[in-house]
Amino acid sequence: KNPNTRKPRMLTEGTVMTDEKMRGISKKMFIGGFFLLPWLWLVNVLMFFPKFKSPTLHPDVKFYVRYSFLGFLIYMTIILTWMIIYLKKRNSMGVIGDDLALVIPNGY
Repeated sequence: KNPNTRKPRMLTEGTVMTDEKMRGISKKMFIGGFFLLPWLWLVNVLMFFPKFKSPTLHPDVKFYVRYSFLGFLIYMTIILTWMIIYLKKRNSMGVIGDDLALVIPNGY
């Protein structure tokens, strides 16, 4: 068992959490990101980034933060690629392009 489990750690200014609580929060945000909530991955990274290089941070938290960052990058790459392709090619897609649009501008 990790001997630092019961010691409180500073996470951000004014917030103190134990290693177990940090691990639990990080794990919940990591899993939540798989339910099409990539912003949870981003929050996970931003929340734990100040302590990421610390040698006292629990290895599980480092795992969740590292893969939250990777998941966020992959998800955003896919979404941005789709947005760029759709916005450039919507007119040439014909009816399918119009069906995918929530708002069709007047004059098209």
